[in-house]
Amino acid sequence: MEKLTRRDFLKLAAAMGAAVLAGCGGESNNKVEPTTEPTTEPTARVTEEPTAKETPTPTATATETPTETEIKIDLPYFEVNGVKPFITIDKTDNRVANNGPDEAGIDHKNPFMPTGAAWLVLADPGHYRVDSLTNVTDTETHASIETDIQNGAAFERDNYKGILTGREAVIPLWEAGGGQVLTGAQMQIELTDAQGNPVVFKLGRQENHGWVAILTNGLDRDHIRGTDNNRSLRLTNYDPGFTMWQAIPPGLFVSAQFAAQTIADAHGGYKDRGTSPGQGQDGVEIVSILVAKILPEGIVYTVLQHNDPTIPWDKYKPDQFMIYANNTQIK
Repeated sequence: MEKLTRRDFLKLAAAMGAAVLAGCGGESNNKVEPTTEPTTEPTARVTEEPTAKETPTPTATATETPTETEIKIDLPYFEVNGVKPFITIDKTDNRVANNGPDEAGIDHKNPFMPTGAAWLVLADPGHYRVDSLTNVTDTETHASIETDIQNGAAFERDNYKGILTGREAVIPLWEAGGGQVLTGAQMQIELTDAQGNPVVFKLGRQENHGWVAILTNGLDRDHIRGTDNNRSLRLTNYDPGFTMWQAIPPGLFVSAQFAAQTIADAHGGYKDRGTSPGQGQDGVEIVSILVAKILPEGIVYTVLQHNDPTIPWDKYKPDQFMIYANNTQIK
């Protein structure tokens, strides 16, 4: 039997882990009513803190330079309430990927996605999920993954994941970097920031489109017995039976490879394994990605869109992603 490398295993793990995605418009027989705002006319709204402000219909820009010509694309409905309009993080901050080795000599990298909240949430080495070690025949790789599981850098099998079947769910977002990866056609996500203020993300349905939402809790442990900085996500307006949540262990980053593979899976990139039954085994053409993190400064977020199902996950590059909502500046 051909041996699997660690990268190959993570590829398999991500494919298995993202096994159930919500049905896209017109395909699911278990649809909920559309979001309170119409999703047929794509638009984006940002309600700032503390006053409300509506932004015009969004345009997606090339990701690497903010001055490039805006390009109109078809966008699903997106709205966020309760966030600051801009949060600036210094590029030398140790919470930021792609800024060289840290004090321990670890160089956290995200070569796949453009600057923004993704550089505060996704990087390798990072934490991830695995569903089976059965096919890992390489002894060194097997041992490495087992060590990650034992050390709390990876969850395995069905630990802390599930398919949403009711009309409402509350799932954990643990302190010190705990994460959640959500996949579905539409959903509303409610949480609180570092000061306890409510924040709401509304992700709307669009035909031939799916959402991947990756959220993490960047608040440190308080080191006080009886209190903590844990948060929770309240989920509503999703497709019961076709929406999945997957918890990621606390840590500085969620694995960027795991995230890229989850996006590819939403595209149907692993259709031969039948890993997207909610959207059919062929997945969807358009995938939007919400990346968000609770920081002491506020909640940072970026919404990306990836429109090419033919690109393998390990060939993703920042200029392949369109940014159409963002409050995060890394300078």
